[in-house]
Amino acid sequence: MRKIIPDTANKLFEEVENVITPLARVVKLGIATDEERSRLEIWDICSVMVNGVDTPPD
Repeated sequence: MRKIIPDTANKLFEEVENVITPLARVVKLGIATDEERSRLEIWDICSVMVNGVDTPPD
């Protein structure tokens, strides 16, 4: 994976988590629509990918 600065990776991860949190809540409560469940799955994949981005050492 390409290298990006840690601040950028952290910001991306934070933004992804801000989307995932409310979706995960409705899924957990059993009140999610099919679309919300699909969106959560896609955003979870995005989260894993952002976490896997190599960052250069300090």
